[in-house]
Parts: sequence; structure tokens; C-alpha cells
Amino acid sequence: MNKEIFRVLKEINSLLNKSQALTKEIDSEKARLDKIDHQIKYKNSQAVELEQKSRELKSQLSAKEAMLHEAGKQNQAAIANANKAISQKEIDAALSQRQKSEETIEKLNEEIFSLMEEEEKQDEELNSINLFLQGVKEGREEIVNDIEKINTPKLEELNRYRNRINELYPQIPNPHREHFENLVKKDLPKGPITRLNQKNFCELCGTQASSTKVKSIEEQLQYRTCSGCSRVIIPESSQYL
Repeated sequence: MNKEIFRVLKEINSLLNKSQALTKEIDSEKARLDKIDHQIKYKNSQAVELEQKSRELKSQLSAKEAMLHEAGKQNQAAIANANKAISQKEIDAALSQRQKSEETIEKLNEEIFSLMEEEEKQDEELNSINLFLQGVKEGREEIVNDIEKINTPKLEELNRYRNRINELYPQIPNPHREHFENLVKKDLPKGPITRLNQKNFCELCGTQASSTKVKSIEEQLQYRTCSGCSRVIIPESSQYL
């Protein structure tokens, strides 16, 4: 290979690093929306749960009110029986029936009152959640517009980087082009290329290259990779290209 090919590899590597940085910035903006969506999802699940409990409470209230109505009828019947009773036995039986029905009525009224208080509390919680969701959804639209405004130029720049990379690939001769494209797909931190330091250690993973490999890279400009991290080793002579 000639030095121009190594220059192409370096340019692709630079564009890849810029693309990674831009992608992180774009994802960071999107994360703001993800956080809000998580809140909306959580509050929606709370609302569904409260609505289910509210239906159950209404069902219990309806049943208790029916029981109260029946207890009232029994109480009225007991009063009527007491009024028309002749014998002491009939009077005692009617009074006992009246007492039981009144105790039942008192107990049911307490239970109904307790259920109504609980229902009122749940309604307040549900209204609070609905107000929160309404506010958050309105705020979400503003954030979506804000994110779009921030990310649109970044996405355009990212597409320019990607288009330039696709323009550069054909300048790499095969089979090195196919190998390099596969290396790029691994999305390695700091990109798919590396250099050797003065003691012939890879600057990114620390693996030492043999003197034979160093000679083939620096003098013969061969396409060689680091045995430790698989990145393509760029010769020192092409450092400033």
C-alpha cells in the first residue's frame, strides 16, 4: 500500500470518532425524552390501578347500599310488628328484630362512610395524576420541538460524515477494504486504527509488535494489524498526512 491509503484510513478513523461523539450528543438529548416517557408510563399505570380500585369501591358501595336498604325494610317491619304485637312474646321478638336491624344499619352506615372517604381520597389522587399527565404531555411537546431543533443540525452533520466515509471506502484496495469495513462495524472505542510508540507497543491496547512486523509496516508500508486489539497499525511515516 502507499501512504495515500493510510491517509484515507486516518481520515475515516477521524470521521468515525467524530460520528461517535455526535451520536452520544444526539442520544443524550433523546434521553431527556426517555425520562419523561418513563414518568408518563409510570403515572399512567398508577391511574389504571386507581381506576380499577375505584370501580371495585363503587361495586362495594352499591352492594352495601343495597344491604342498607334491605336492613331499613327489616327495621320498618320490626316496628310494624311491635305496634301490632299482642302477646309479650311477640313484642319481645319484634323488639329483638328491631334492635338487630338498627345495629346492622349502624354498622352499614359506618362501612359506607368509610368506603366513601376512601373513594374521595382515590378520586383526589386520580385527579392529581391526570393534572400531572396533562402538564407533562404539554411540556413534552415543547421538549420534542427543542430536541428536534438541537439535533437536526447534528444529524445533518452526522450524515455528511457517513457520506464522506462511504466515498473513501472505494479508495482502499481489496482485500484490505473488506477487512477494514468489517473492523469499522465492530465500533471499537477510538476507532479502527492505532499507532506504535517508540518501543513498538500499541498505543491503545499495549501489545508489543515484533521487529519483523514493525519493519513490514514502516519500511514496506504493509497493511498489518495489532495482534492484541485487531486495529490497523498506521506507519509513523504517515503520521502527518
